[in-house]
Amino acid sequence: MAEPSNPEYLLDRRRLRRKLTFWRVAGLGLLAVVLIWGVARLTGLDPFSETRGQHIAEISVDGLIVGSDARLDLIEELGNQDNVRAVIVKINSPGGTTSGGEALYESLRALSEKKPVVATIDGIGTSAAYMAALATDRIFARRASITGSIGVIYQSPNVTALLEKLGIRMEEIKSDPLKASPNPFSPTTPEARAVIQDLIDDSYEWFLDLVKERRNFDDATARTLADGRVFSGDRALSVKLIDEIGSQKDARNWLVIEYDLDSRIKVIDREITDDESVLNLTMRALFVTFAKTIGLRGVESAILDAVSVPTQLDGLISVWHPILD
Repeated sequence: MAEPSNPEYLLDRRRLRRKLTFWRVAGLGLLAVVLIWGVARLTGLDPFSETRGQHIAEISVDGLIVGSDARLDLIEELGNQDNVRAVIVKINSPGGTTSGGEALYESLRALSEKKPVVATIDGIGTSAAYMAALATDRIFARRASITGSIGVIYQSPNVTALLEKLGIRMEEIKSDPLKASPNPFSPTTPEARAVIQDLIDDSYEWFLDLVKERRNFDDATARTLADGRVFSGDRALSVKLIDEIGSQKDARNWLVIEYDLDSRIKVIDREITDDESVLNLTMRALFVTFAKTIGLRGVESAILDAVSVPTQLDGLISVWHPILD
């Protein structure tokens, strides 16, 4: 079918083409801004951020330690940012999963190969949290803080007596007597207890090796200190589990002197939080909208996956928690 030759129709078509061209160019410009901003953010050169200049980054390890990809990604980013001259790890945690502590330890060790890293224990830094502190170049703690509790624990409730009183019996059919043992619905057999104990002992020996290597202890000294007890910061210093009594300010001053940093250098909190900046949210919304416009699907779920943080406790636990009567 031939295109109408009406002058007004042709004029409308030209206007439409000009509008489409404008929006295509605008869309590509927006995408370029988003990409440049994203690269700048990853490299620490975001012109809208206070972190664009030379600084000491501070990250927080608090609450229960689990497998947090967001925290590990942040640590990796800090290692790649030249404007981050050193890192302070602020610890206030009773520990968490042994695997979570292992991942954090390995990440901090990799970071310390690129730039100075120190830990400050403010309040509590026990079990897997102390494991994280071991990965740093120097450990500071407040005099009245709590640290230590070096060890591994596996806990499983047993409700067999309660079920017996209620007249409830759990039936189970399994491939082997050790499958799903121990469990809350039947007494733990000696065989199952021996298997779990072997698992605990293996993880404990690995934790103990970290203590020996990082604190330069012989085996006898390490085993004496790693019997699960906790120490005040003052006691921990006397047995060399930490290096110095002090706070963030003391850690900063040590970094400045030890690594000849600018005496005016600032300490900037670089912890990832659940609350995102308006700029972050705006740029994400613009990017998702534009991606949909040009036919990229599934971007929303990919972004959500990138920022998700596992919250469950899994596997063996390295955590200190007093039992309250």
